[in-house]
Amino acid sequence: RETWFCVYHCNRLFNLSRRETQAHVAEGLLPPPGFAQDAVARVVFDSRLTPTFRGKITAPVDNAGVGFRHRWWMWVLNSSSREPLAVARQHFVTG
Repeated sequence: RETWFCVYHCNRLFNLSRRETQAHVAEGLLPPPGFAQDAVARVVFDSRLTPTFRGKITAPVDNAGVGFRHRWWMWVLNSSSREPLAVARQHFVTG
């Protein structure tokens, strides 16, 4: 079960659909009927709480020590075959 607030492990799922139009279509308050039922891709955002270390390796810092950040991953999968179409991940330098 997903919640809007997460601490240790966060996961969000989205369906991507393709719709051709003759002109620009602005999003409304509510999606149109049947929205995202013909998904062409499934997007998964996932994160884990990761320890980070701040020190004086590269430059002086005021608050050296251990901290925590969410490290995010994203997978875009073909909705019918579940084959990966794209993968991205966040990486940050510690130290």
